[in-house]
Order: sequence, then C-alpha cells, then structure tokens
Amino acid sequence: MWASLYVFFFFMLIVWGVVELLLRLIRRDSIIHDKNQLWEKFPLTLQDMHYPTKKK
Repeated sequence: MWASLYVFFFFMLIVWGVVELLLRLIRRDSIIHDKNQLWEKFPLTLQDMHYPTKKK
C-alpha cells in the first residue's frame, strides 16, 4: 500500500519537473525573441507587405 503511494508521488514529482522545464523553455523561446527583434529593426507598414498590383 505505502509503496504504491511512494511510486505515485515520485511519478507526480517527475511530471511536475518536466512541465516546469517546458514552461521555462516556452518563456525563453529564442525564435519568438528573434522574430520580435527583426520586426522592431525593420519597421514595415501594412502596405509595404502587400504585393503591388499591376496597373492597367
């Protein structure tokens, strides 16, 4: 009885640690940081992003 409780709480501790590490990695995601830095470095307007259409 007690052994199964120990195994259960040990498993829950491992799951909690893995979730904590994943949340920490999501907060420090370098791809999102790089994307934000590029967006601030090259100020584009919405009209600059649209492909120019040919005039008739």
